Amino acid sequence: MRNRFSLLAAPLILAALALGCGDDSNNVGNNVGNNGGSDVDNGTSPSPVKMAITILGVQGVNSFFPSTATVAKGQLIEWRNTDNQSHDLVSDTDAFETGIVVPGTTSSTLRISRSGTYHYHCTEHPHMVGSIVVTP
Repeated sequence: MRNRFSLLAAPLILAALALGCGDDSNNVGNNVGNNGGSDVDNGTSPSPVKMAITILGVQGVNSFFPSTATVAKGQLIEWRNTDNQSHDLVSDTDAFETGIVVPGTTSSTLRISRSGTYHYHCTEHPHMVGSIVVTP
């Protein structure tokens, strides 16, 4: 009886493991931005690590922490609003825009697929500035 159970259980376990190792190759994400869509996407493609930038707001020593974030090409990026005001972050070259990030929430994620430095600001508070350095 024990051998029958082992013979029946083994294929079920292998099938469950195979289902858990699915291929996400068709999950390519949607590009955003006004730069032809080649630099940034909305973060729906798979990535192991997110960079969380904290919005400190107009009362913070720095408007963002870190004020210059360094990420690997393709790494997910998001902004967490710890301020008591809403913010809308836009790159200086219109490569990306977060949309309005209300207090206590996190922006949608984005991914920059081209190396370089991307400066951004808050549309409501133009003196709030930050940068993202994307490494190869």
